[in-house]
Parts: sequence; C-alpha cells; structure tokens
Amino acid sequence: YLLILIGLIAGAFKLTDALVCKYCQKIPLKLYYLLQITFMLGIGTLIFAKRVCIYNMAIMAGLTFTVWGLYLWISSLSDASFPKMWKVAAGSLCMALVAGCRPQLLIASFLALPIFAGQGKKIFRERKAKENVSKHLLVLILFCLPYIITAVFLILYNAARFGSPFDFVFTYNLTTNDMTKRGFHI
Repeated sequence: YLLILIGLIAGAFKLTDALVCKYCQKIPLKLYYLLQITFMLGIGTLIFAKRVCIYNMAIMAGLTFTVWGLYLWISSLSDASFPKMWKVAAGSLCMALVAGCRPQLLIASFLALPIFAGQGKKIFRERKAKENVSKHLLVLILFCLPYIITAVFLILYNAARFGSPFDFVFTYNLTTNDMTKRGFHI
C-alpha cells in the first residue's frame, strides 16, 4: 500500500513537472511548488494515506498508473523531431493497466488525443512526402499493443476466475457490500 502511495506522489510530481516544462517554462518557483502540492493533494493522496482499505487501494493503483502513463506520454514528446518509442509504449502500458485496477479511470486514455494531436498533423505532412512512414507506424503499433495485450489478459483472467470473459466488476466488487444481492427495496 505504501509503495503505491509513494508511486502516486512521485508520479504526481513528475507529471506536473512535465506539464510545466512543456507548456509554461517561465513560471515563478513559488507558483510551481503551489501547483505541485495542489495537484498532489487534489488527487486525494492525503485521503489514501489516512484511510487504508482495499477499496482505496484499487483506486490509488488506478490513479498511479494514470499519472505515470500521462507523464510518459507527455515526456515522450520532449524531442521535437520524433516521440521516444519506449516512453510511448510504457505510457500505454501504464494506461492499459488501469483497466485491471479501476476501469472507470480508462477515460483518461482519451487524453492521448490532445497529447499526440501535433504528431497526427506531422504524420499527414510526412506521409505526402513519404518520409518516416514506417517509424510512425511503429509508434502507432507501440501505442496500441499494450492495450490489446492487457485486454487479452484481463479477458482470460475474468473467464478463468468468474466464468465470463466480459465480467468486469459486475458480479464482484471491492466494496463493503455484496453487489450480487444489492437492490432497491421499499
């Protein structure tokens, strides 16, 4: 539990640092620290530190993977010419692993659209000039492959454990009540 919490805090600092370095380099140091602390506290690190339970652990692990995935995606674009392929793949792996922790947090994967929007424009320009087409295809494959592999493993896991490959948190849940017997009774 403590390792995941430390990973969440470190990831929050790394993501905020990457955002500041990428989008607003000339920020006062006091404002930079205030932004770091506000982001870290805003994602609930104090709540997770105070209230240790298995339900919060799943949320915290999902947030940790999300924060690290976003950081890796943003920092993969630090090179102006081409994204770092290993960071794209590692970021996608982190974002895909969110599905095993807290599937609702997968919505953050759609942040890839604004993050990589500039790369999409570059692909269309270079495709017409027939430059780096294979490199761009490799980056796309490295972006998608972790999602596919993670989905296959989660489907196999759910089929083996719960009897249905698509039983994602419907008949089991890490809550304090039994979701299979839950209902509304007047």
